[in-house]
Amino acid sequence: MSVSLVTNSAPEATVVGSWVATGINNQAEAVVSSEFTTEVSADFSADGDLTGFDGCNNYFTSYTADDDGNLTINAPIGASRMACETG
Repeated sequence: MSVSLVTNSAPEATVVGSWVATGINNQAEAVVSSEFTTEVSADFSADGDLTGFDGCNNYFTSYTADDDGNLTINAPIGASRMACETG
């Protein structure tokens, strides 16, 4: 199983690097942001690894990107399991 994300312009050269969220789709109210949003990060390596932090836990998986702007996040996605307070 994988998750496909289609972007307008995301060839691998522009995906590689560290990203910080500006909004998060909460599956109920579309894209929202809060005081915790900027804690969410994604680090795309040139060799296809994806790691990040969700404000409480670290996560890790792999990804592929093509020249047409298709970004696929591969499953399974691993994560730490910290007992964190919720907002």
